[in-house]
Amino acid sequence: VLGGEAEAIVLLQAGAPADEERTRVHVVDGRAVAIDGAGTTDDGLAIAEQVARALQASLVTVELAKTQQGLVVWDVFPVSDFRLAQPLGDVTVAGAIARLAIAQAQAAEEAGEGRHGFVLTA
Repeated sequence: VLGGEAEAIVLLQAGAPADEERTRVHVVDGRAVAIDGAGTTDDGLAIAEQVARALQASLVTVELAKTQQGLVVWDVFPVSDFRLAQPLGDVTVAGAIARLAIAQAQAAEEAGEGRHGFVLTA
């Protein structure tokens, strides 16, 4: 629902793709690192990475759906369960998050910022 009570716009989707037509792409620091669900193409991975950049999210999961018109972004999750995700390379989602955290901590230290923590954006 969009808008206030007096001017609400309701968007309804006619039907939903089956589970075997949806893929969740886990993106960490702008790079697709793992997937859940159906496989996807390099174009699908690129779409997920573009969504993460557009949202300025360092950690996000993008759900893609295969439709008759091609791949579409079906949903976006700021916090998604990645424990069963299939890595696309040699780094798991947890490993990629750890690397990102270490890199941000080192960058803050080199910049002379005495941080006790930082935020990964989603």
